[in-house]
Amino acid sequence: MFLTGFADEASHDLAMQIKATKELGWKFIEVRFIGDKFFGDISDAEFERACEILEGSGVQFNCYGSGVANWNKAPRSEEDFQSTRAELLRSIPRMKRLGIKMIRGMSFKVTGDEQFDSPELEAIIFRKVNELVKICEDNDIIYGHE
Repeated sequence: MFLTGFADEASHDLAMQIKATKELGWKFIEVRFIGDKFFGDISDAEFERACEILEGSGVQFNCYGSGVANWNKAPRSEEDFQSTRAELLRSIPRMKRLGIKMIRGMSFKVTGDEQFDSPELEAIIFRKVNELVKICEDNDIIYGHE
């Protein structure tokens, strides 16, 4: 067993996240934001820099607390679904490189204009989340639902 958490609540600067994590005596970070972007949305150059900072720090990322299917994505919007799917697909190679085996995702935002327990809406959400889970499963990644 080990303790982990979002270190971006201490700072969006990765070096400071590592410092805060080490001050707690921890060795793992559940990565979410690096700078002002989700880990899956940082540029390739920013990702390479993050890898350099992590290397030799004694700290690892154990999970990605992503923006996949989050509170900002409408369940009925195909554009939002394609955006969230693209984030997931961008994130997987980075996760594999760093040995991250789990991603936290959500199940879209609650819309104000319809019942959250609508059977039709439930079917849409389950279909989309199941597709995301399948992508993860095919890549040996666990989709942890928040």
